[in-house]
Amino acid sequence: LREVSDRVDDGFFGIDNEWQFTYLNARAESLLQRDAEELIGQTVWEEFPEAITRAFYERYHRAMETQEPVDFEEYFPPLGIWFQVRAYPSDTGLSVYFEDVTERKEREQELERYERVFENVSDMIAVLDENDEFVLVTPSLAERLGYDRGELIGAHVSAVAGETTVEESYELGRELVDEPPGSTRQWETEIITADGDLLPVELEFSLLETDAGDHQTLCAVRDISELADTREELADQRDRFQYLFEYIPDPVVEVEFVDGEPVVRSTNSAFTDVFGHDQSAIEGRSLNELILLPGQQAAATDLDEEAIEGNVQRAELRRLTVDGPRQFLFRGLPYDTGEEGVWGFGIYTDISEQKRHEQQLQVLNRILRHNLRNDLNVVIGLAEHLAGDSDDPESVERANELVSQARSLVDLGDK
Repeated sequence: LREVSDRVDDGFFGIDNEWQFTYLNARAESLLQRDAEELIGQTVWEEFPEAITRAFYERYHRAMETQEPVDFEEYFPPLGIWFQVRAYPSDTGLSVYFEDVTERKEREQELERYERVFENVSDMIAVLDENDEFVLVTPSLAERLGYDRGELIGAHVSAVAGETTVEESYELGRELVDEPPGSTRQWETEIITADGDLLPVELEFSLLETDAGDHQTLCAVRDISELADTREELADQRDRFQYLFEYIPDPVVEVEFVDGEPVVRSTNSAFTDVFGHDQSAIEGRSLNELILLPGQQAAATDLDEEAIEGNVQRAELRRLTVDGPRQFLFRGLPYDTGEEGVWGFGIYTDISEQKRHEQQLQVLNRILRHNLRNDLNVVIGLAEHLAGDSDDPESVERANELVSQARSLVDLGDK
């Protein structure tokens, strides 16, 4: 018995019906930090009185009273050790096998604390083992996916991730193995809910090394459904804007203000047609160098400064086109991009024909007023002559009224 007990890895001791030690193997001496010689013949409860208040006392007595084996784990404070104990009773006493399971218990306690944290955090987090099966899942993640937590624990990650996502996670995991501890990888993908819907998410991976040298994967999940919707809406708006930008009949140019100068970044086809400059040829050049007429630089600089300050501009101005100078109604719409500074759109509506018609009307108006004034002066002269030659009071009154009305018309024409 001594040779067999000394060869086992567990600690072993025997006690008789009086709770006195009858034998201890070498491993028991090491674990209990006592020599067999000083313990044999001594009562276990006197040598280790702290055991009386622990499970050792109750379980050993139960085994002796029932003559049934007991198996339990208990912590022994004086030694700072967790023991796994198996006690086998007989008519003559008790055979006790025990081993140090402190490391395992500490890992389990750490895992329990970890699980309690998982129970209460609001973030969506999961832990996968080396087989990519769920070990831990926060309630918030399970709820968002439409599962009970128990349904996910032990399930393979493919239950909630498509083939592409799984392959991406494998690749990132392989990269992280060679990275320093704490390194992470992020990417956006879609995972699958219990209803089969696709949920846009951002995943952040990091690796946790186990005591066995394997790796578990800590995965933080962020729902980006609103972000995805916003991106889609912005993409639609960008497409609509691009369509409007390209097909609006007026020339449009987009500029970036660099050191106060409007630098061309994009133009629509109407701009090319009117001003004769293709976007690829003028991108990165100053707009003022391309379309200003001599003597216009100072006024153009004032407009640029207004735009840089964020003010919308509206002005009538002349610019150089493929057909020579033409008149435009200009609208400048600046916008601040933040880090990239101030950009803006310039819209040029050709009003050359409108201005030409206005000038024609002004000339015609001057001619009409001149002719009307001459004719009315003749009428006034005749009416005054009639008033001076007539002896009839009524005729004189009417002639004077005619003179007054005619003079009023002359004054109205001069305004």
